[in-house]
Amino acid sequence: MNVDKKWDLHITEEQIIRAQGADPDIIRTRKPGIYKTASQALELGMPLVKPVVVNRPFHVKHIIHNAIILEDETRIPSSLVANVLKNAHTIIPFVCSIGNDLEKLARETSSGDPVLSMALDALGSAAVEQLIMEVCRRYELEAEIRSDFVSQPIGPGLEGWSVQEGQPLIFKLVDATRAGIYLSDSMLMDPIKSASFILGMSGTPFQTGSTCEYCNLKETCRYKGNHEHA
Repeated sequence: MNVDKKWDLHITEEQIIRAQGADPDIIRTRKPGIYKTASQALELGMPLVKPVVVNRPFHVKHIIHNAIILEDETRIPSSLVANVLKNAHTIIPFVCSIGNDLEKLARETSSGDPVLSMALDALGSAAVEQLIMEVCRRYELEAEIRSDFVSQPIGPGLEGWSVQEGQPLIFKLVDATRAGIYLSDSMLMDPIKSASFILGMSGTPFQTGSTCEYCNLKETCRYKGNHEHA
């Protein structure tokens, strides 16, 4: 089991604004006050962002058309996972979080300054997304040294792998409590600003694509195309 707290995240005002569902260029020119609030959220919130990532690699024993069987006989019953990671020799489940402190500040601020509170919440969302990207980038660099390839991240909730199936499985494979991350009976993670996903490692390239292809909101999401991972 690997627990890693050495992550250096760099979040911008633009990322906060995008996490709120707005266009940074429009906000900068038409609503400079919101942009200023994003800057304030960065100043107040970034010291409270405490990234942590826990993971555990597993060798793949078998891959069949709708499931992956790991070395300890754990079965990942997902046609999506089996299809995307069909040439993987190793599966690495991850659980990551930025902690509770930023979320606490956002709650405390909500009554007195709801606009700032929303910006702080958006900062948390942007930070978790950035953390996932940094994890993928680090493992891609390490894999390149070994002449290996890394898949796109696949998380519970995508089409073909429900939260009810995937979330408890990842928490079974990874002891996330060692990183202070817990899973409730309703499949919600605590801290809220957390994420779970898996990566595959292979000696041959994975089919490139985007997790957007498997998202249930792919037809309506305003962020469509912004989460490419080759």
